[in-house]
Amino acid sequence: MLWRSYNEATLYASPVVENNVVYTTKGAVSAITGKQIWTINGYKCCAVEDGYYYTNYNDPSDDTCHFAALDVNTGKILWQKKLNGQASSPAIADGKLFITDLYSPSVLALDAYTGDTIWESETTVEVYLPPVVWGDFVYVSGLGESFLYGTRSVYCIEASSGRTVWNQTVEGFPTAPAVAYGCVYVGTGEGYMYAFDALTGAKKWVCGVVCSDGGIEFSPVVASGAIFFGASDGHLYALNATSGVELWRYEIGRLGSLYASLAIANGCIYIGSCSSKLMALGFSSEEGVSSVAGSPVDVPSKAELAGLFLSAGTILIGLGSFGSSKTG
Repeated sequence: MLWRSYNEATLYASPVVENNVVYTTKGAVSAITGKQIWTINGYKCCAVEDGYYYTNYNDPSDDTCHFAALDVNTGKILWQKKLNGQASSPAIADGKLFITDLYSPSVLALDAYTGDTIWESETTVEVYLPPVVWGDFVYVSGLGESFLYGTRSVYCIEASSGRTVWNQTVEGFPTAPAVAYGCVYVGTGEGYMYAFDALTGAKKWVCGVVCSDGGIEFSPVVASGAIFFGASDGHLYALNATSGVELWRYEIGRLGSLYASLAIANGCIYIGSCSSKLMALGFSSEEGVSSVAGSPVDVPSKAELAGLFLSAGTILIGLGSFGSSKTG
């Protein structure tokens, strides 16, 4: 282990690395030493772009949630915007921030440098998961009239105007979308993986994954003509991205349910599980897992894996009560 940076607060977002600095929802630390550079009481999202750091921030002056932009070097707040709830992690493109707002059925486009609202697109259901930008379109999953019930939908919104281009319903609580090969891929808590045409919204295919305990909880990763995702039944799945045909599945064993998105690099799939294990698998899209790169690595007990980030041969891990890194 290179270093561990302790923070008493929960880190519920993937870390971001830029210019040898690691940014989390709680501030910035040196990627080389793990030394804290500056702190903030942020939560639920973390993004860095063009000298700006973005997160949700609880303003102590009125004890309400704001979406804030900070200077990446100093942690000074440059602007903040009050929301109805908490913002998702933003998608950033062409000087715009695209965010969703918990308790507000809408997607917002903000000026990345001033925080001014460019447009607000209303949806018929609550949207909170992170949006994805592809070309001139923003894609986001809708959770329903509430977290417990209602119509689950996937939306395509024009990035320049906020106009809704199409929306499609899905069965089960949806993941955040992934976009590749002209398709939008969304998994659901009922164990379905959907593919929609990115331009028209036409359903290309749907694949039902047999999950005896829950379903697909986090967004898939698309690479090498295949879709990869973990499910709460403890399996890693690969589907053909064009047809939806299952290519293979791999049982992780007693590592526990897979509740985090995967990371793929250097011919390996990196996986974090609910039992606080981290492992790397050698694989091929067509033939499946070919090797297990060493033994699973234990992360601190009672800590939840909040996200993975790969940088310069190092795996950075966001944990529920710690931040740590492990060379691989």
